[in-house]
Amino acid sequence: MEGKPFSEYFDPDLPTVSEIRDSYKPERFVDLNQCSGLTHENVADAILQTGRTGKVLYIPEEPVYAVWNRGDVFRKGGKSVPLNTPLRFKRYGHEVDVTKSGTSIKEIMEQRLTPRKAFRLKLTDSTVRKNLVEGSFRGIGWWDPKKRTHRITPFDVFAEGRKFMEFYGNEMEIEFQYADCRILVPSLSRPDRKYIVNVRVLPVIKEGDQYLVEWLMTEASCGCEDEFYKGARGKLMEDHTAKTVFKYANPEHTHCRHFWAAMEKAAEMSYKDQKAPPFLVRFPRATGLLSPWHALKTRTLIGDGKRARRPTKTEIGILCGKVIGYAGAESMFDMKEDL
Repeated sequence: MEGKPFSEYFDPDLPTVSEIRDSYKPERFVDLNQCSGLTHENVADAILQTGRTGKVLYIPEEPVYAVWNRGDVFRKGGKSVPLNTPLRFKRYGHEVDVTKSGTSIKEIMEQRLTPRKAFRLKLTDSTVRKNLVEGSFRGIGWWDPKKRTHRITPFDVFAEGRKFMEFYGNEMEIEFQYADCRILVPSLSRPDRKYIVNVRVLPVIKEGDQYLVEWLMTEASCGCEDEFYKGARGKLMEDHTAKTVFKYANPEHTHCRHFWAAMEKAAEMSYKDQKAPPFLVRFPRATGLLSPWHALKTRTLIGDGKRARRPTKTEIGILCGKVIGYAGAESMFDMKEDL
């Protein structure tokens, strides 16, 4: 399919259903609507194969197949929130946490827990893999042991941030970098504008092995729409329950594609520029996840015939999680400790 990388990879409304259909010959379509007894394993495998073959995938719509269970309910403090919309799922759905809420700084130090080690320990567990395939999860999370803040990255953002860095890394400008950094990132919807991404608490302090705690504290603010639940701000204002029920005591921090692109840029700079202290740990990097994510973003339709639609960003994230559980995290991320 011809078009700018922005249109193909990052615009949430592109490619359109008609563009997908018109760009591929009929023999390039794989239609799971024709399958009986469809399982989550079948869907995850089909997404993997679609990523490898460049074909178009049709996934059945509910009730034939449900990407996530819209009947799930989040309960807290006597209140119930049905997870029946993308916004509610994104705010209240399950996640895979690589550290627990009560994990102490002492435990992190004793385990010498790096981000790649934490991912390996959690995502290679057979029970976690099974749950990822059969259930529905928002992304991968961890806890800041000092602020007691929950941080989460939706599954698709790992791939989206990596691809953003590949395409636009040369246009990103680092204004300064030490224990924190400030990076200017291009806005794709407004070419005349750049986002200011402030990345705080880089894992660079050797003294007392502080970097083992710093990576759990690393956060960024950029003010982009993704960070504030893209396309849902108006709906949030109408959703009284979503405004009054909080999943955690402290506001959850969501990592967007600009965070991961900025982290890769900062890591790159830390090894090239002697003025910038080097990162003492590496964050997991999306590798094999890029192909299935791209297939879901540009060559997947949900439904049958003329009623088919493109998956939402929330559905793409959930399906990426199923692929990670099915294929194994080792084939989806670079998690080698090479420092």
